[in-house]
Amino acid sequence: TTTESDILAYRQLLELEKKFVAEALTEYDFSLSDSLSRYYKAKDYPEKYARSLLFLGNVCHAVGDFPTALSHYLKALEISHQQAQPVILGWISQGIGDLYFDQRMFSECMPYYQQYFAISQANNDTLRMALASFRMGLAHTIKNQIDSTIIFFQRAIRLGEQQQQTDNQLIVPLAKEKLADIYIQTEQFDKAEQLMPRNADNDQNWAYWHLGQQHTDSAVYYFLRILDQYGWEGKAWFLRELATIEQNRGNIAQSNTYYRDMAIANDSAQAQSQTNETRRANAQYNYNFIQRQRDAAARYSQDLEHLLLAVCIVVMLAAYAVTRSFRNYKRRKEEELEHERRLRREEESQSVEKTALFRIIKKNADKDDFHLSEAEWDELSSAIDLTYNRFTIRLLALNNSLSEHEKS
Repeated sequence: TTTESDILAYRQLLELEKKFVAEALTEYDFSLSDSLSRYYKAKDYPEKYARSLLFLGNVCHAVGDFPTALSHYLKALEISHQQAQPVILGWISQGIGDLYFDQRMFSECMPYYQQYFAISQANNDTLRMALASFRMGLAHTIKNQIDSTIIFFQRAIRLGEQQQQTDNQLIVPLAKEKLADIYIQTEQFDKAEQLMPRNADNDQNWAYWHLGQQHTDSAVYYFLRILDQYGWEGKAWFLRELATIEQNRGNIAQSNTYYRDMAIANDSAQAQSQTNETRRANAQYNYNFIQRQRDAAARYSQDLEHLLLAVCIVVMLAAYAVTRSFRNYKRRKEEELEHERRLRREEESQSVEKTALFRIIKKNADKDDFHLSEAEWDELSSAIDLTYNRFTIRLLALNNSLSEHEKS
């Protein structure tokens, strides 16, 4: 039965899924991802639990906690294999591949990208096939395996162009840009030119395309256009290119100006790097703090459950002990009362037997002509009533049910 909590949790899961697909999960999503993973684990919803673990792993990946991220990814992978969830398996393979890629473990990331591609191919998901091909192209680029790089980028372009929706074609310009860069580096300028439209995304490629063919004026034009597009580190790099061009052209004054600006950019890049590292450290601290708080709360809750269980057991044992003790006390009291009654009866019987009248009756009981006088009957009745709690009085109360013979 679907509850309101289930509906709310699923809506939150879908929001995280959108952010994951957009590669927009951050440390601020940790709390929700962690809560959902705990919720679905307790509810025993394996498919949703695997997805929440995937998103939680992605958050850990975003803040640089790679071991924890990998742990969540692998747990999600195990569950998804058991549940045969191909889409989730593809996403997890992508996540693990990206994690190894960011650690520059390119040989380790390739099998997961290949698995990502195979799963997408089995689902006839050309967009994911294109994305997997693009990632493999990036890995081979960094490994300087040019032939493989070209093959994967070409495949990413071909698959991406099969998509009809404009939003799904974002991979195509990225792949073309990267492939054009490879062609420029290998001096295949004609092939590069065919891939590069005249837009801002390709200004860097055009700068190096012209530089590679000694079109220095055009190269300077494009380098100046991109000076502020890639941060301080990029700016320092492009200023070095400009300084070199002007030096080779004999414009020493202009070259020195670029070198001076390059030194300033390098200082700013270093300061920016330190700022980014501080921000990253703060993000990691915040993440770790939240995680510690979560773990502490979980431990406190668990300890409280154990304490309550122990208290319940102690109370039950105490109640059992009190009940048992009360029953034993009641039984002893009843036994004591019965003993007292028995002693009293014995004493009362002995007191009757000690009277002179009892001795007379006992002595003459076998004589046929023995009779008690009226006074002796009264004495006997009084003794019996005294000993046996008004026996004769209670007997005579039954007057209506006794015959005359029984009365006499």
